[in-house]
Amino acid sequence: MRTESIISNVLAGLYVLVLVCGIFMTVYMAVRVRKSRRTMKDNLSRKISAGVSLVAADVVNMGKGLDLNRFSVNRCLNQLLCEEDDSQRFIELRRLISEMEKEDPFDELPDEVKPSLVRLSEISDASPLKSDHLLLIPVQKTLAAYVELKAEIGKGKTFARIMNALAIAGFIIGAWGSYLTLKSPDAKDIDTIVRRAVAAGVKIPSSPLATGGPGADIR
Repeated sequence: MRTESIISNVLAGLYVLVLVCGIFMTVYMAVRVRKSRRTMKDNLSRKISAGVSLVAADVVNMGKGLDLNRFSVNRCLNQLLCEEDDSQRFIELRRLISEMEKEDPFDELPDEVKPSLVRLSEISDASPLKSDHLLLIPVQKTLAAYVELKAEIGKGKTFARIMNALAIAGFIIGAWGSYLTLKSPDAKDIDTIVRRAVAAGVKIPSSPLATGGPGADIR
């Protein structure tokens, strides 16, 4: 019984530890994202002030260096645009935002093909021929199929990890159940315990008359 209590306390402690670690990681990631966004805004502001010519790909790569996704990068640019009062810096930020928005329709496609797709989109839009407007359709469909296949592979890997975790948890629970089964009393032990309990319950103390004590000679 003492061993079972110790193991139960250990499992409860592990559960609490996992819960605390989960809360800590959630708070840590939120603080880290806010810090990364602040750093991103400072870096963009400093580079624009220094006259560095940036393109959308540069901004995206800067965000990758800070573990920021495209949504976070766009948000940093929009916040800087909202806070900017200098006309030249405002125009530069608006240009970057415009370039980012041009790539938004191809957001799910690989980064290395986005500049080419944006350029093809500009050419097709400027062309007077209606057939040129359809140039991107087969390319986008093929790339979309590639991205979908890649996403399915990623989902399969994630599902495999989840199943492995569930298998490990099931093994631990099964082992714990087997341990409890082995430690639990069998039919023979239960019969012995019941007999002892019954014997202890019907036991009658010896009377003075039976033992020859005081009052034994009274007739």
